[in-house]
Amino acid sequence: MTIARRTADLLVYWVVLAAGALISVGGPGFGYRLSRLSGHVWFSVSRRRREIIQRNLDIAYGNRSTDDVRSQLGRRACQHAVATGVELMMRDSLVTTDNWQRFLDADDTTRWIASSDHPNGLVVISGHLGSWEMGQYFLGLLGTPITPVMRSLDNPYLDRHTVALRSRFGNDVIRKGGALRGMLRVLRRGGAVAIMPDQDAPESDRFYPFLGTPAATHAGFAEVAARLGSDVVASVCLRRGLGFHFEIVSERIELPVDLPRADQADFIMRRYLAFLERQIERSADQYMWMHRRWKSRPLGEPPLYA
Repeated sequence: MTIARRTADLLVYWVVLAAGALISVGGPGFGYRLSRLSGHVWFSVSRRRREIIQRNLDIAYGNRSTDDVRSQLGRRACQHAVATGVELMMRDSLVTTDNWQRFLDADDTTRWIASSDHPNGLVVISGHLGSWEMGQYFLGLLGTPITPVMRSLDNPYLDRHTVALRSRFGNDVIRKGGALRGMLRVLRRGGAVAIMPDQDAPESDRFYPFLGTPAATHAGFAEVAARLGSDVVASVCLRRGLGFHFEIVSERIELPVDLPRADQADFIMRRYLAFLERQIERSADQYMWMHRRWKSRPLGEPPLYA
C-alpha cells in the first residue's frame, strides 16, 4: 500500500469516527434527518447508481409500477442505506443490556433461536433488507452470539473497526474467502453463523428465481447446513416507523424427512428466497436495490444491464 493510499484510508476512517461521535451526540432524530438528506443527495447526484436502482426495480416490478413510483422508491432506498450506517454509529450510545427490549419487537421464531439449543449449529440466512447489522446485534442480546460472514473492506482501518463492532459479544467473523471452512468450524461446535447470499454470485452456476427472474446465488452454505443437520432460519430485521425501533421476522426452514440429500440444499435456498421476497414486498424501500443482482445470466441469455 502506498503512503498516499494509506493516508487517504486513514483520513476516511477519522471522518467516519468523527461523524459517529457527532451522530451519537445528536441522537436518533438528528441521525435520521442526516440520513434522509444524505440519501436524497446520493440518489440525485450518482447517476450510475440511480440507473442501477431503476433497472433493478424495472426487472423486479416491470409494469406493476410507474416511473414516478420507482423513482420515489429508489430515493427512499438510498436514504435507508445511509440510515443503516447511521444506526451502527449510534447503536452503542442508545442500546444497553438493560434497555434493548424497548427498541425491538421479535416474533416467536426469533425468540426460539435464543431459547433453544442447537447441537449441530445454527445458520441464520438474512439479506440486504432492513437493518441487518442491528438484527445480528439484537440476536446477540437475546442470547445467541452470531458469527457473520463478511467481505473484507478495502480500507483496512474501517475493516478493523467494522470487525470490532460485529464482534461485540465475543464472537468472531468469517471472511468470505474460505467462508465454508469457517462455517464448518463454528457449526461443529454448536455455534451460530449468519450469511446474506442475496447478491450476485458470478462464480456460481446455480440460478434460482428471485422476484421473477433467475439470479445467480451462492448455495454452498446450504449444502453445509444440510450435511451437518444444522438448524436453519431465514430472518430479517426491519425498521419500523420513523425512529430507532426494529422488528425481527424469522421463519424456520425444516427439511422434510423423506427429502433426498441431493435436493436438500435447493429446498433451503428456495424457501429462503421465497421468505425474502415476501419481506421485500412488505418493505421494498428497505432493500439494497443499488447492487446489480441479476448481473450474471444463465448460459445463452442476454445481459440485463447496459
